[in-house]
Amino acid sequence: MKKIDKIKVFFFTAIILLSGKTFYGQQDVQYTHNMFNQFSVNPGYAGSGNDIVITTIQRQQWLGLEGNPNNLMFTIHSPFNLFGKKHGVGIQILNDNIGFSGIFTAQLAYSYKVNLSSGELGIGINTGILNYQLSNANWKPAESGDASIPTGDQRDLAFDLGAGAYYSTDAFYAGFSATHLNMAQLKFSETNGPSLRPHFYFTGGYNLRLPNPLFEFQPSVFIMSDVSSMQFNANVNFIYNKKIWAGVSYRLQDAMSAIVGMELFNGIKLGYAFDLNTSKLSSHNSNSHEVFLSYSFSFFGEKVPTKFKSIRLL
Repeated sequence: MKKIDKIKVFFFTAIILLSGKTFYGQQDVQYTHNMFNQFSVNPGYAGSGNDIVITTIQRQQWLGLEGNPNNLMFTIHSPFNLFGKKHGVGIQILNDNIGFSGIFTAQLAYSYKVNLSSGELGIGINTGILNYQLSNANWKPAESGDASIPTGDQRDLAFDLGAGAYYSTDAFYAGFSATHLNMAQLKFSETNGPSLRPHFYFTGGYNLRLPNPLFEFQPSVFIMSDVSSMQFNANVNFIYNKKIWAGVSYRLQDAMSAIVGMELFNGIKLGYAFDLNTSKLSSHNSNSHEVFLSYSFSFFGEKVPTKFKSIRLL
């Protein structure tokens, strides 16, 4: 068996083992466009490809439910060469709101690239700040009778740390990463706040070329766990002429999703996802919506039209 085939077998075997138990839960923000959003959960992805890539995702979850989650994410990452070696660097900004809580994060990521077999391995770290805020504008904490619950607006700033590894070829990718590794403890003026629990991510995908060269079939998985619970996503995308895509995604015991998108013109891509909720919350909300926008360009010289071979570069 070739070395690259052994790597593929290893990663997909790990996927099966990790998904053998059925858990679910809402932890870190999770996007339906996870296959196009590798950098936000894995610093090892920073600098993949040859272009600077700017991405933003707006997600409105469980519309119609009071205090529903809504968030906006912005990332930018780029490769660079130093001392004859390839590296990657990137920035991520996230504003996440749910109920009476709000979280703002800003992180800087770095990755070191190594050629491995017929692909590239990126090993990276990210670090930054997390601002957690509680507001009692829409609730009555004093009525709870629990002295440990703060009665006024509270906020705290914490240091956050993550790490990850990302391996890719023209037709295959897999990544493993972890967030909140330092398990920061948030402290409010009246009481201790929540601690940040480590979250672990495993992603994998494959690009299958169909007999008609204009069409491609791209299955992928996205697994997230905080050890006590796990969430599993299975995705399938069909690509036409490397510019238009449509697919479906299934989030175990949570939602079924439809995904569509296209490259509007050179370097600019727009996508939309609709989540049909399948959990017990389905009767209390109008499902979820997500918009994805990205722009990739070369800093040096004129932009050269790019024909992507893998969804890892979208």
